[in-house]
Amino acid sequence: MSKKIIAALIAITLVFIGVFAACKNNSDDNESPKVYLEGDEYPFYTDENGERLLDENGEFIVFQTEDDGKLKRNEDGDPMTMVQEFEAFSVDNVIEDYGYRITLPENWTIDNLQKGVFINTVTEDRVSVSVYDKTYQDAYESNFSTYEKLKAYDEVVVAWEENITDFGESCEGVIRFTMKAEKGMNVLYIFRNHGNIYKILFESKNPDTAVADSVAICKAISYKPYDYFEPVTNEKGSEVED
Repeated sequence: MSKKIIAALIAITLVFIGVFAACKNNSDDNESPKVYLEGDEYPFYTDENGERLLDENGEFIVFQTEDDGKLKRNEDGDPMTMVQEFEAFSVDNVIEDYGYRITLPENWTIDNLQKGVFINTVTEDRVSVSVYDKTYQDAYESNFSTYEKLKAYDEVVVAWEENITDFGESCEGVIRFTMKAEKGMNVLYIFRNHGNIYKILFESKNPDTAVADSVAICKAISYKPYDYFEPVTNEKGSEVED
């Protein structure tokens, strides 16, 4: 594969990365779900719907507590929080990550070295799931531009499909961008769900089954019904439409 194609594929990979931001709402409810850190129990920092909130790096925020379990407060009486460095956790093979939960199919496991990445221990397929911090239109244009550039190279076969309906009604505007090279295929999905823009990258060594396998793993994901990012606004403060 030529250096130009390798550079293009690296650029694609960089576009896949999402950066998570914190929500505004907060709660000092001591009965919220709890997490254990270093043997101590801390309530999650949640919104009014009980959903766990994140900091600007996508890490969970938790309330600090006293030895008796009560919330620790500052001089003004406000509950004190701290960031919990995120580690995806599993209950009966259900993995909770930033903006979604995934029920891992047989032979799939979490990649302990990379957040939001899952690996098939038999086929060596990989899937990464991320939430994009800009608009759907931005995600569309940046990846479609890459698709147009890759079409010029014989070493890789690309395809661009829109309005894919495999994932159910909650996933809107699903785009599938496939990149087939000598040693395998990458399948990228971009779509809206509950106000968030998701990107799912499926990497497989088997082009014959890559698309079907990518759909199967995507169907194992459920998405959290709240926004991670504030709406993108223009200079006048008006929300920018996708």
